[in-house]
Amino acid sequence: MFRKVKGLGTIISNAPPGQYFLEFADVPYYQTPPAQTNTLSPGGTLFVPGAYTFTDVNFQRIPDAGDGMYFGLGHNQSTPVTDTDAME
Repeated sequence: MFRKVKGLGTIISNAPPGQYFLEFADVPYYQTPPAQTNTLSPGGTLFVPGAYTFTDVNFQRIPDAGDGMYFGLGHNQSTPVTDTDAME
């Protein structure tokens, strides 16, 4: 069975037992977690964690790709100390 999900993970319960292939959907500016294959046992619950990550070389706690898109290319060169718009 195939599911495409978004978020920190998904819980599959009350579903037919068997092998599940889960693929995480793309989220702008984030690296998508790898797809996973897991088996749901009869009467069981299957939790599949998915950790979306992003590149943040200037440690402003926002994805660098979105930083440049919304604040301009020079903005991702700033650091939390030199960030003039106080976007931390």
